[in-house]
Amino acid sequence: MNLSTPFKQHHLFMKTLKQLILVTGITLLFGGFPISAQTPEGNLDDLPDDPQQMRTWACNNGDNQIEVEAKDVNYWKPIIETDGWQCNEQIKPIAQSDVKLSCDPYDVIGNLTIVWLNGEQKQQQMQNWMTQLTSQPGMICRMSNEGTWGELEDIQP
Repeated sequence: MNLSTPFKQHHLFMKTLKQLILVTGITLLFGGFPISAQTPEGNLDDLPDDPQQMRTWACNNGDNQIEVEAKDVNYWKPIIETDGWQCNEQIKPIAQSDVKLSCDPYDVIGNLTIVWLNGEQKQQQMQNWMTQLTSQPGMICRMSNEGTWGELEDIQP
């Protein structure tokens, strides 16, 4: 009589039983609950105004155009709009540009980004804003200019 045959049959039966129990458990656990996306109730325009959320503005001064992405208007709006720029809040994300100015208070990262879209004297104007913004207590600014070959050069105030 071969003892290994019943042992192998028992082992195969137990392995199959464990797999069946596992598949049944997973099916009961995940198959019994409907999957649905979480959506806010009501109108999306009625969502609360979160001060930590970045907002975007399109600004014009004649033929010159910039976009500003910021959490707080108090850092940048008084400086830019006194230079004759008209800024309107928009919903679309900030555009990409070859000249970008980024500023952060020492305790907040990603607070303010200004990108130059169109117009003349971008380097001079962005440098002027950078100087004014860095004069605010605790404000750190960086300006990058993507050169002809795609390299980024940091410009310090």
